[in-house]
Amino acid sequence: MVTNARKGRGVLPASGEEAPPRPRLAEPVRSSLGFLLSKAAWQVTERFEAGLAPLGLEARHAGLLMTLGEQGALSQQVLGTLHRIDRTTMVMLVDTLERLGLVERQKDPEDRRAYRVQLTRKGTTMEARVLRLLRESEVKALERLPAAERQRLRQLLQQLVALDEPAPKEDSR
Repeated sequence: MVTNARKGRGVLPASGEEAPPRPRLAEPVRSSLGFLLSKAAWQVTERFEAGLAPLGLEARHAGLLMTLGEQGALSQQVLGTLHRIDRTTMVMLVDTLERLGLVERQKDPEDRRAYRVQLTRKGTTMEARVLRLLRESEVKALERLPAAERQRLRQLLQQLVALDEPAPKEDSR
């Protein structure tokens, strides 16, 4: 027999009876690739951005710093294409990094209409710090998986996202 715990507050099983099953996501949702990828990305990004926040940065800024650290000076257009960031957002992100003293814009010697973005000395120091934060947050996020599975997950995601393929052309309409 089921009895009311408090009027209108749900039911509790009478002694000796099983508790009703807890609500849970529907199986199609729980096994949805989009749902799982979204939640996994959210968890990793939240952890990473929590470490970046005291530095005045977001994950998007960190990605730009790491690319500039590895590639050297790049035009804003190339940087935006690599990160799949539209022109307007790219300008805003570089403006923030420049205001923080982490990057500087210089006229592109090959195209007078364009600017190349490069790390400052402070930016190089910050890039190393950001890279450490990224690695620490990923280790924490993936600690439930054995090392081989972590590496395999990374390989599968790289194939799925196709990072080495050119980004789709920006719609110029």
